[in-house]
Amino acid sequence: MEVAQPNNNKEDVAYKSLYILKEPLPFRKAVPFLRVRTIPVLTAPEEYIIFLKDVPSEREVIEVMSEIAVFELVSEILGEEKRAKRTDKKKPYRARKTRDPVSRRVESRYAQLTDKDIYENALSAVIRMTPVLNSLFGRPLKLTRSRYDPLVIVALLLVKLILCIGYRKLEKLAKSLKIADIRKSWLNKIVTKKLNLAWFWGLTVLLDMEIEAVYGEFFGFDKLKFTMIDGTKLKRAYYDYSGETAKKKTLDITVSFRVLTSSVRTFELGLPADVSTHFKAFRKGDIILMDGFYDAEANFEEAWFREIEVHCPIGNARRGAARKWAKSLFNKKIYGYRKVGEKSFTLVFTRLEPITWHESNDLIYVTLAAAANNIKALIRAKIRINLFYKVKLRR
Repeated sequence: MEVAQPNNNKEDVAYKSLYILKEPLPFRKAVPFLRVRTIPVLTAPEEYIIFLKDVPSEREVIEVMSEIAVFELVSEILGEEKRAKRTDKKKPYRARKTRDPVSRRVESRYAQLTDKDIYENALSAVIRMTPVLNSLFGRPLKLTRSRYDPLVIVALLLVKLILCIGYRKLEKLAKSLKIADIRKSWLNKIVTKKLNLAWFWGLTVLLDMEIEAVYGEFFGFDKLKFTMIDGTKLKRAYYDYSGETAKKKTLDITVSFRVLTSSVRTFELGLPADVSTHFKAFRKGDIILMDGFYDAEANFEEAWFREIEVHCPIGNARRGAARKWAKSLFNKKIYGYRKVGEKSFTLVFTRLEPITWHESNDLIYVTLAAAANNIKALIRAKIRINLFYKVKLRR
C-alpha cells in the first residue's frame, strides 16, 4: 500500500502555500512566536501569519522585541560557555530547543479531549483499517465467539495504552461510556492469550502511512522523510537479585519513528547494533538519523542498496565500502535534527514506566503501545492542521 505523494508538476511549482493561524491572539500571547531563534528548524509550518486581537503601541513592540533579542543573545552566550566546558564527544550537534509554540497549542488542545473523544478516535481508526488488515492478517482477536464487538474491544485496549491506565480503570471507563460491561480479568486474558499481533503490527504501519498522507497533503512531504532510530531502556517495577546487588530490571526496545510527527514506523525488542531489518520498511529517499551505536556495516549496506540517505557519526571508516559511503554523507546539521525526535520516547514508551507486566508479555504490550502512540500522533496531526488556514498564492 503506497502513500500518495505530491505531483511535481508545473502547477505545484507555480504556487506557494501560505498558512494563517485561525485564532487571533492578543499581542502578549503572540510573543512566544516571535522568538524565532529558539524554534526548531524541523517544524511545520515554518512561516505563518498571526492576526492580533489588539494593536500594541510602537513603544510596546520595541520594548518586547528588545527583551527577546537580549534574552536570546544572553541564552546563546551562556549556552556556548556551557558547551565549551564539555568534551567533543559530549557536545550537542544542535543547541536549539525542540518544541515550537504551535506544538504547545497542539498539546493544549489534546489535553482538552475527553476519554470519550479518545475512544471514538481510536474506534474510528480501527474501523477504517480493519478491511485491509483482515484481508492480510485475519481477525485481530482469536475468539471463537463473543457477545462483544471485537473492534470495540480492540479500541478499548488501545485506549488503555493511550491513557496509561490499568484494567480496573479500563473496566470502569467502559461502563461509564456505556460501551460494554466487561470484566477486567477477561480483558487481561484477551491481551495475554487472544491477540493477533501481526494485525496490530499492521495497524501501526497503516496509521503511520495515514499520518504521512494527512500531514503531508497539508504541510508538504519533504520533512516527513526524516526518520530516527534509537533504543531505550524502560525500568520495570521489580528487581533482579541474581547479582551481588539488587538492580531494577529493564525492558530494552529499539524503535524507528518520524521525527516530525513522532509516529512509530518499526520496532523490536532488544538493543541490537544491526538494525538493517528496519530499513526494509523505509522507502527510497528517506533520511535516517541514528547515533554512533548503530555504526555497523550491515546497516549502511542496506541503506546503500535501498538508496536511503543515512546520517550516523562514524569514527574510523578504513574498512567497509558502505561505511566509507555513509561517512561521506554525514552532515552535522542534519544529524542534529535527532534532538527534535528524542522527545518521542517520552511520548511513546517512557510514560509506561515502571513496567508492571510479566516479561513474557513484552512483545504484546510494546506492539499495543506502538499502535496506541500512532493513534495519538494522528490526533495531534489533525489538531495541528485544524489550527491553520491554507492559502495558495501564485509565485
